[in-house]
Amino acid sequence: MPTRHQRSWSRRLFHSAQSIRLLETESRFSVDPELDLPYPDSFPAFSHDGKKLALNDIGNDPVVMASVSVMDADGTNAQRIFRGEASSFALAPQWSPKDDWIAFGEGFYFLPRGRPARVRKMRPDGSELHELTKTEGNNGFPSWSPDGKRIAFRFWGEGEYRLRIINLDDDP
Repeated sequence: MPTRHQRSWSRRLFHSAQSIRLLETESRFSVDPELDLPYPDSFPAFSHDGKKLALNDIGNDPVVMASVSVMDADGTNAQRIFRGEASSFALAPQWSPKDDWIAFGEGFYFLPRGRPARVRKMRPDGSELHELTKTEGNNGFPSWSPDGKRIAFRFWGEGEYRLRIINLDDDP
């Protein structure tokens, strides 16, 4: 029987944006009682050991919107580890199963959707930045496999809308 973490990898959740500002602590309805569905404004992700938090910085400053920060779980010791292009977004950072990598999407995710975006990974200190999606299209919202050898992500491009999987054995 797969563990809860293994089951959750195959159930990636998506929600549509609403015009009403929701509180980050306000929960959304879920048909699965084991699944917590909070409304996160800045796509936070706790490390598997619960000691660190990775999040994209969202605000009115376009340069800040294109960044990823890591901090202690209590909100102290914040450090910006990635800053991308102005007016783009760095979204949905996700910790690898061993907490030794962070995958995230970086690029242009909102209208118009035909603009480029890519999936990247880096160490939690911001070193060893790698671009994982080498093809054209709008790639984002990565999710690690439980063994850390693959990443599933959302792809949009040329009339193709689907989930794709990267085999990390093929990547540096």
